[in-house]
Amino acid sequence: MKKKKPKPHLSRKSFLLFSISFLLLFAVIFIACKENQDVEKYIQTIPQAQWQQGTVELTFKQPVDHKHPSGAKFSQRVVINHVGYDRPVVVQLEGYSLYSKKRSELAEILDANQITIEHRYFAESTPQPLNWEHLTIWQAATDHHKIINALKGLYKGKWVSTGISKGGQATMFHRRFYPDDVEASVPYVAPLNLAREDKRIHQFLDQVGTPQARHKIRRFQKNMLADKEAFLPLFEAYAIEKDYQFPMDIERAFELTVLEYPFAFWQWGSVPVSNIPRSEDPVQERFDHLVKVSSPDFFAKEGIKEMRPFFYQAMSEIGMYDYRFAPFREYLEDTNNITFEHTMADSMEVAFDSTAMRDVHNWLKKHGNRMMYIYGEQDPWSATAFTPSEKTDAVKFVNPGGSHKTRIRSFPLTMQDSIYTVLEKWLDVDIEETE
Repeated sequence: MKKKKPKPHLSRKSFLLFSISFLLLFAVIFIACKENQDVEKYIQTIPQAQWQQGTVELTFKQPVDHKHPSGAKFSQRVVINHVGYDRPVVVQLEGYSLYSKKRSELAEILDANQITIEHRYFAESTPQPLNWEHLTIWQAATDHHKIINALKGLYKGKWVSTGISKGGQATMFHRRFYPDDVEASVPYVAPLNLAREDKRIHQFLDQVGTPQARHKIRRFQKNMLADKEAFLPLFEAYAIEKDYQFPMDIERAFELTVLEYPFAFWQWGSVPVSNIPRSEDPVQERFDHLVKVSSPDFFAKEGIKEMRPFFYQAMSEIGMYDYRFAPFREYLEDTNNITFEHTMADSMEVAFDSTAMRDVHNWLKKHGNRMMYIYGEQDPWSATAFTPSEKTDAVKFVNPGGSHKTRIRSFPLTMQDSIYTVLEKWLDVDIEETE
């Protein structure tokens, strides 16, 4: 593979000039966003910066409800990583809070500027007071559309959108509603669920890995539930140590942690199958393994509160999964279908409607051009991966043995080259990557 060009050295004088120009850039963007005006007319006042990087954070005023733009507003957090006005632009759509101010893998590969957008209702981009009915895929896609359009006057190169996991979903949703905002899109490890609890995930877990691996996982779960009385004191002590409080009793929280185990095991792929404990191994060793793979904070009140916008979207539009209890019926007092209603606050009303996901699915099949879907072979979210049709100029790459942590650089080198070839064709760029 070709080696990446070294960056030119930035002298003290050049750094000073760049800093001044970037401060002016920040001021211009801030004024434009604050006044909700087009940035284009301010371009002539901005000195042309060199190719060196710079980072600026800003807030963008958005309507809580884009159908009523004169109504309540909220501040949406945006970070710009500037490389050069003549370079491409990667729009990183976060599905949650703004995870990092650094450039993404795709921006590095393309030697591109990056605009990162925090998702509405997360962290600093949360409307007050909360009105959950405006947390929809269309409202979020319109957030992204307005920010992209406001900043397009700054950069004349090719624009590509991307996102990881729920951010990858946001990338697909944005393209469905505003297909012309960018030239191409690269959603990473993004499911497209067609039901609130999509049963394809159970089918996937019945086939992933080897029969021996699946047997060891099922046996571990049964052993943990069968020896529940030995583990509950450890689980309670662990919850106290971590300051976890659960919306259900401690026993039910433990059971859910065990039932989550196979999904978490394959999703992150951080523990070898050979490390799964046996029933004769020490109790503490088995417990430590459980909470390492399947963290109880997923079911704790604090974790749920932080993730509630995700759960709301899952329970209203984007779907997720549930747990199988039939194989463990003899160990469970409550054998009702285990779903995620417990994540909703008492005051919240939510009903699932599959219309949005089916609409996105159908649109992508017919019109989803220049879409590159990246998945990991052993990631359970790949159970509901989107497969493009031959009617579109779109591709899907599945990383052999890959998990939810799959990125382009996770692929074998020959597959990386294939990915770069497609990106070069779509974006009219030359990619020079290190080996």
